Amino acid sequence: MLEKALRKICSGEMPPVGARRPEAIQSTSFADWLEENLDAAAASLNPGRPAIHRLNRAEYSNAIRDLLALDVDPGDMLPADD
Repeated sequence: MLEKALRKICSGEMPPVGARRPEAIQSTSFADWLEENLDAAAASLNPGRPAIHRLNRAEYSNAIRDLLALDVDPGDMLPADD
């Protein structure tokens, strides 16, 4: 949501026409500050550990094809996905 506000500030859409506008240097300074803080916040995010899930037949077939370079369909030998 703040990225959207930043885009509008940089493009001159905010504040809206008719509203009191800050000086150009203040607007640029605020946009720079906001961008730096958004980048810092995004860099410090910890998404956690990736979730492990069971591969379905198509994913398993693609993994075998990619890892072993075999053009077979091992999904035919597996039980159906439910």
